[in-house]
Amino acid sequence: WLVSTARQVGKSWQLRGLAAWRLEQAARFGEPQLVMHTGKDIPVCREVQRPMRSWARRHRGEGYDARESNGREEVLTPDGSQWLVRGRDSVYGDSVSLGLVDEAWDVAPEIVDDGLEPTMPSMVQPQLGLLSTAHRRATSLFPQRRALALAEVSAPVESLLIEWSARADADLEDRDGWRAASPFWDARRERLLASTLARALAGGSGDPSEPDPVE
Repeated sequence: WLVSTARQVGKSWQLRGLAAWRLEQAARFGEPQLVMHTGKDIPVCREVQRPMRSWARRHRGEGYDARESNGREEVLTPDGSQWLVRGRDSVYGDSVSLGLVDEAWDVAPEIVDDGLEPTMPSMVQPQLGLLSTAHRRATSLFPQRRALALAEVSAPVESLLIEWSARADADLEDRDGWRAASPFWDARRERLLASTLARALAGGSGDPSEPDPVE
């Protein structure tokens, strides 16, 4: 499944809830579960998992545990299920029940194509989740998967696409377009987007490779 949203709309809560749920489903699927969580960088993934590690440490007496080392954060359950946070180049070798790729715009396709996906067919009802905001420097991973999902949108085969986006021809100042691009909307988010647009229209870009702030 592919999820594309604006920033700061609760994506981390969604990821944490799904990973924690899958971690407890060994009996449902008939085998220990392995959640492999990677993404743009380790700190992004580590922060999503952090409350669960704290919870696991408080429940060590019930067979849960948490481990933290350089680039290897883990939550373990009494039945042998695991939630692993790994760097992009460290996802190889484990059979994955749920693969999570956060901020996929900055993840190379081979991390998923060669690292995560080949380990999944041997598991019962595996899922691969790609989550990403839009980014003009995106690798081909998310755009290609999105294109495949759109190609089968009228008769889905195996991909679920959940996307909030403005119409391609929407004007930058179209506030209905702003709202369409966000699953969560309130006055503060509207003010944030208005001030962001105002700064862009005022000119000046800190990106030497992109002198146009509106772009």
